[in-house]
Amino acid sequence: MNGKVIASDKIKNKILKGGKLTVYPPNDAAMMHKYGSQAKYGVVVIEDGVLVNAPINQSKITEPENDSLPVFTKAEVMPQFPGGEAAWNRYISNFLTANTDKLHKAGETGTCIVRFVVEKDGSIKKMSLNFTTLPVLNEIAGEAILKGPKWVPAIQNGHKVRCWTEKKITFKSAENATTKDAAADKIVITNQTVRILYIGINNEITISSGNIPEEKLQVTVTNGSIKKTGTNTWISNPSSPGEAVITVSKNDNGKTVELIKSVFKVKNVPDPAIALANSKGGRVKADDFKTVKAFTIDEDWEITHYTFYFTGKGFDKPLVIPAQDNVVFNERVLTALAKCEPGTTVVVDEIKSKLRKADIVTKLPTVAFNLY
Repeated sequence: MNGKVIASDKIKNKILKGGKLTVYPPNDAAMMHKYGSQAKYGVVVIEDGVLVNAPINQSKITEPENDSLPVFTKAEVMPQFPGGEAAWNRYISNFLTANTDKLHKAGETGTCIVRFVVEKDGSIKKMSLNFTTLPVLNEIAGEAILKGPKWVPAIQNGHKVRCWTEKKITFKSAENATTKDAAADKIVITNQTVRILYIGINNEITISSGNIPEEKLQVTVTNGSIKKTGTNTWISNPSSPGEAVITVSKNDNGKTVELIKSVFKVKNVPDPAIALANSKGGRVKADDFKTVKAFTIDEDWEITHYTFYFTGKGFDKPLVIPAQDNVVFNERVLTALAKCEPGTTVVVDEIKSKLRKADIVTKLPTVAFNLY
């Protein structure tokens, strides 16, 4: 902090006033070079700032029983809130709604990124510091994680593992609403992708109606369509890239009163990134490649099809292993990978992936690896 190394317990339950905060993940290469083993569990760098007490209650955070087990920053299957992103979206929206009075008294807009470790049993045992210009949001975001249900743990090589994950929580104050009625009636609009809607999929929007009966709400969108699918739940289907404005109004004795507007970016669904041995193609060490047991792919996607080609050193003739449909490799692929050595070329072709929450299948470019 401000050029001096201080113990982590000196910054627990604190918020930053002024200055700049940078959080580095565990085992960050630059930080390990600078601070050695002290950076093993991550580094928080504070420049020109002052720490003051914050009201976050961390009494439920306990140290893991076996802190010597590795903590992953990226796993084959990342930790998930039980029920998936849609369930998380509903949970955090309801949690913010329950604390609307406290948030509105602050009269500001804030975003809080909460980073935490999901243990093998789904419990939360470590939480990183989270800072925002809206300190009360720090308190509420921390409580939301700690008071929530156990998470679904990460999976690596078929086993449950400890893994870091994070959630971005944004509160939009009454000052950003079209009228003060939105604040009085506790209207909150949220979605699971933080103000982004994607073309071609059903984007779930949670609209917490607060003090207004749901049947009196009117919801419209400027791009594509939006329809009600359940309690507090709507589906938006944008039609073109750009922006979409979702407007919530209420019927007040036959008169339409606009309550709040929220602007969302509209994008095409991006292709997922896949990797083997932490590489997206090109030159890779043979020893690293031989022990790979699965693709690494963005957590919202799944691999549905791929074909392996093995040629060069270690293979008398080209070996083709076609029509695989699981992100975790079968015995035939694992046996071929174990034979790889410097001079082997591995090509993965005919790769298809599916977005988990929609019927979108995309074909990915061919990936080639030259082992050395």
